[in-house]
Amino acid sequence: MKKIYLLAVGGTIAYVGGNKTDKSGGQLLKEANLNTESEIEIIARDVLRKGSAQLSMGDLFLIAGKAKEAIQEGADGIVITHGTDTLEETAFFLNLTVPHTIPLVITGAMKHGALLGADGSANVSAAITAAASRSLQKEGCVVVFDDKVLPSWYVRKTHTQFLETFQSQFGPIGYFSEGNLRMVVSVKTPARLENFEELSGKDRLPEVYIETAFAGNDGRMLKKAKESGYQGIVIEGAGGGHCSSEMAAAIEELGRDYPVIMSSRTGTGEVLNRTYSGGAGSEVRLLEKGVIYSGILDSRKSRILLILLLSKGYDVDKIRNVFANYSVFDD
Repeated sequence: MKKIYLLAVGGTIAYVGGNKTDKSGGQLLKEANLNTESEIEIIARDVLRKGSAQLSMGDLFLIAGKAKEAIQEGADGIVITHGTDTLEETAFFLNLTVPHTIPLVITGAMKHGALLGADGSANVSAAITAAASRSLQKEGCVVVFDDKVLPSWYVRKTHTQFLETFQSQFGPIGYFSEGNLRMVVSVKTPARLENFEELSGKDRLPEVYIETAFAGNDGRMLKKAKESGYQGIVIEGAGGGHCSSEMAAAIEELGRDYPVIMSSRTGTGEVLNRTYSGGAGSEVRLLEKGVIYSGILDSRKSRILLILLLSKGYDVDKIRNVFANYSVFDD
């Protein structure tokens, strides 16, 4: 008999409206009306009852810790029910901090139980099926939502209301048909060169600031962010990873020993590194100033990775080497 743990964190999937107490993990399981017969034992535990926009980095470490406890207790798979606002960040964090030894699945809902077309129960049922599957044993943390399986490296929330809000720039790696999991492809992902599993989050975590490049942004907030105690900055660059000449000058003033990561505000695609060299804010000139390019990681995932690297005491050169692994997926 397989033993699956359901760790409830809160979010829309648990929301009941007003000031009422959110649903427990046990209630979510009951409403999912699972037909597992005697093949699966499901153990539900309540970790948090928070909307995901309220989660802190400390909360993410708590969730990871509970997942590790479940693994130590002999879990064959783990499902985490979570709010959708920051679900992609938690999925990526768990992918970096929890061992890839059993299926680790995160899901949620776009419509709570009081609304017509509520999707929570269907998502929980699919997530349990996925967590019990050997097919996902080595895939790291995946998102199961709207009958699709999406890798945490590439997943992002793309719409405020649509049930199919979670998408991956390379498509799903699996889907559900008549309640059965069908794997399509195992998406190639960067090697986990760094081991963050020993980090506990008990010590004060480094703070990383995110700034967006837009028309007229002169970069004045970058210096203020550094002076305020932020230990690194992630920039959501325009297009392939560009910014204004003024922002480029502000980046240079931060110093080459201060980590600045360039991602793209487009949300999909790899940032460029050798296409444009005209102007101080082009990617070639920014690289010459010491800017680190994020590869395929968006700003939120880049922030999480940078926080973890800084927590391990990495300097700029070591940080650059790690992010380079997210740029090129060689065979």
